[in-house]
Amino acid sequence: MSFGVLLLAGFMVFLWLVVRSIHAGHGRLMLWLGWFLVGLAVVLSSRPDLSAAGRIAVNVWAWGVILLPAWWAVQAVRRAGRVQR
Repeated sequence: MSFGVLLLAGFMVFLWLVVRSIHAGHGRLMLWLGWFLVGLAVVLSSRPDLSAAGRIAVNVWAWGVILLPAWWAVQAVRRAGRVQR
C-alpha cells in the first residue's frame, strides 16, 4: 500500500469517529477540539512579527479556547436551574 492510501484510510476512519462522537452527543467537545487544534496549528505556523490584525486574531482564538467551555458550563447551570423549579 502506498502512503497516500494509508493516509486516506486514516482520514476516513477519523471522520467516521467524529460523526459517531457527534451522534453520541459530544458535538460541543468536537467543536472545541477542532477550534483548539486548528487555531494552535495556525498560531504555531505564524511568524513572530504579526501585524496588529494577526495579534487580535490570536487573542480572539485564545479567549475563545478559554471562554467557550465556560459559556457552555454557565448555560448548563442555568438550564439545570430552570428544570428544578
